[in-house]
Amino acid sequence: MDSFPLGRCSVKNSSGTKIQCNRWAILICSHCNQGVCLEHHDIHKHEVQIRTHQLNNRINDLRQILHTLTYQQMIDNFQEKIDQWSKICKNKIDVKHAQMSAQLSNEIKQINIDQFRSIQLNNIEQYIGQPLTDLLHLPNNIQIKHIESLEQQLEQIQQTIKDIFSCLQITDDG
Repeated sequence: MDSFPLGRCSVKNSSGTKIQCNRWAILICSHCNQGVCLEHHDIHKHEVQIRTHQLNNRINDLRQILHTLTYQQMIDNFQEKIDQWSKICKNKIDVKHAQMSAQLSNEIKQINIDQFRSIQLNNIEQYIGQPLTDLLHLPNNIQIKHIESLEQQLEQIQQTIKDIFSCLQITDDG
């Protein structure tokens, strides 16, 4: 059983964490109404004074800011933030542009354009051009199924060429 009505010292540090002290509380702190020993009373009193002065300084700083605040300062502040945001976005775009340019270059290098051109021209001549010429020489023998077959061949070649030109897809995300 405690011999003093105040009990043991129950001081807290500036961050609010209770400090373990085995001394008897002999004073009541006027700031927090806790029983404290003499040593912690002085330390606690000093911490409270420092904190009070810091708060006063912050208030004075805020007053100074408010007394000198102008529309132009607000505009400049917001414009600076917008400019920073714009710069960050442009940098991201530049990086993505460089990546996509390198990717495009690599993909195009993988295509042998001369060979591709030769194959497609040969396909046009062999599967469309010559059969069409043969049909045109015998106009009475032209049937819709022949025209449809040639149209189908043409569409396949066009799709192959379209696929080459769309090998690199560009979206809003890059």
